[in-house]
Amino acid sequence: MSRSPASLTLYSWAGRWGLPTVDPFCLGVLAYLSLSEAEWSTYNANDPTLSPSGELPLLKVGEHQLVAGSEDIIRQLQTMGYDLDAALTKEEQAEAIAYRTMVEHVLYEAQLYEWFMVEDNFVEVVRPMYSRMSPIYTRYIVPIRMRNAAKERLAQAEYNKYKTSKEGGSSSSSEVDAADKKAAPSEATKLPPQMIARVRDCYNALLAKLGDQMYMFGEKPSSLDAVVYGHLALHLYADEFRHATLRSILSADEYRRLEAYCYNIRAVSELTMPTPLATCPPLPSTLSGILALPGRVLFGGDGWRAIREYWSSWRGRETATDAKRTGQADVMSPEERGFNRRRWLSILGGIGLMVGYVLWHGLVRIEFASDDEDDAAAASMLEGDEDEAVEAVAEEYPALTSEDLLKSVF
Repeated sequence: MSRSPASLTLYSWAGRWGLPTVDPFCLGVLAYLSLSEAEWSTYNANDPTLSPSGELPLLKVGEHQLVAGSEDIIRQLQTMGYDLDAALTKEEQAEAIAYRTMVEHVLYEAQLYEWFMVEDNFVEVVRPMYSRMSPIYTRYIVPIRMRNAAKERLAQAEYNKYKTSKEGGSSSSSEVDAADKKAAPSEATKLPPQMIARVRDCYNALLAKLGDQMYMFGEKPSSLDAVVYGHLALHLYADEFRHATLRSILSADEYRRLEAYCYNIRAVSELTMPTPLATCPPLPSTLSGILALPGRVLFGGDGWRAIREYWSSWRGRETATDAKRTGQADVMSPEERGFNRRRWLSILGGIGLMVGYVLWHGLVRIEFASDDEDDAAAASMLEGDEDEAVEAVAEEYPALTSEDLLKSVF
């Protein structure tokens, strides 16, 4: 299949620990693009509200098409000719789906637990990291929102009942001690024993599938390799956590083959990984450019045209005159229009909350003087000006009396 010439732009979370992004799904898509030798540009968006689905990664295809979520992005790339699974048989494709499902549930949920449920890790690393990455109007909201989402997912997976006896749960001390010994020689684990057991089973399954091959299905990479790397790399290279159970397990001698596998994909990916572009376009020098900046930031291209298209689609009143002026039809779906409307409202609401916070806590005070105070201040300034004028004339004409000086000035 010939490859589509449409431009590709990926919006993802920024990087850390030597990785281009801190999100496993963003990292998987970045690895897929690199392994498929695609040409694309990337932005460190750090703002899930940019996406119609409220999640990153987000892929922009051409000028208007937006694809959100790693699974949909990979499917879109495959239809455009960037298909790493083209050589796989039907059985291998089904096997890849099964392994991918396992990884995105077991390994991702273990990461969520270690990042958001272990208090020390969240307070010392995760919360400051996402706060610094996020835009100013969401930096105090995003970490808490992500933690709540992690709690909901783990609750649905019934990991909320997997509490160790040290945390007030029902697991026996022997189970906890056994899990601690497996995780790290000198570090007590903070993950539930049942979760650690499932993570080990997943690691072992991937290790058996890989064998002595370079990739999961032989000498050529597949979409499964990109997905697996996205999760294993964060387990392996995230080295700032006080309680790094996943890193301790994956760094053990029994999983050296998986560690070498990650190193290989990382080295190959970095060869074609583009440098992230600026998070926003440079400020224009004219008033019209400044007024058009919101449209250019949100939609790209001609800011005024984008604002006109957005306004007409929001109101649902695009006319034939608008179509002639813009030179193209409205391509936004009702869901996209609703999303854009909510995004504007969230930005305005965030600004309002910031202003209210500043005023409420007295960080900025606005004082209003009475009319009497204004008159007194003006009279004082006038008297000061009069005295300065008299002194200036006196220096120039020392022989004059004070009455003559006043007459000469006024």
